[in-house]
Amino acid sequence: MSSFGVYLDSVSLPIVQKVLVGLGFGTVTYVGLQAGFNTLQQIVVSNMGSVAASMGSLFFMAGFNTSIGLVLSAGSMRIAMIATKKLGLL
Repeated sequence: MSSFGVYLDSVSLPIVQKVLVGLGFGTVTYVGLQAGFNTLQQIVVSNMGSVAASMGSLFFMAGFNTSIGLVLSAGSMRIAMIATKKLGLL
């Protein structure tokens, strides 16, 4: 029975460490990127106010607001993937 405990300890410790590192890294990444992308989104939205009304409605009919969200999401995912590769989590 004691060999099972040693085995369980040797297997579970690396898994728990990776999970805790992943959770901590994910939280820091999420908070930092969310603040940066919220600022970027506010800049884009505030600059959209200087566009003529007809051009603004054309942008929104074409889905410009959705594309901004998609581009920002893709950017945050790319940064997260690069960071996890550099830290050796993947």
